[in-house]
Amino acid sequence: MTNGTLQINFFNDHTKLIVCPLMSAATYIDQSRQFRTFKFSGMEKYGCSKDVYTRLRYARTMVERLLTQSSSSKPGALSTVVARSSATVSTSNVLQPPASAHRLQPAPLQ
Repeated sequence: MTNGTLQINFFNDHTKLIVCPLMSAATYIDQSRQFRTFKFSGMEKYGCSKDVYTRLRYARTMVERLLTQSSSSKPGALSTVVARSSATVSTSNVLQPPASAHRLQPAPLQ
């Protein structure tokens, strides 16, 4: 999408993650087709579920791989998994939920 929104469909469990940098938010659609939207600032402050966190981490990994491969290879040479991404989003938003036993702590950006 031209506004920087990224949607990832997880085929193994039919969930979806939509990341929108304009809203500074991510929407997660679960297996029951229930959706929840999380502001990045809220996730930084309160954390998020393991399901949301693992999918956000996967999205970040794929975007970083896409950016790395697109800067070092010819157009159209991306792998099938990476090519399914429909847009580029900023990876500068690091989720840093408060440290506690029930919160996940993401790794810092390198």
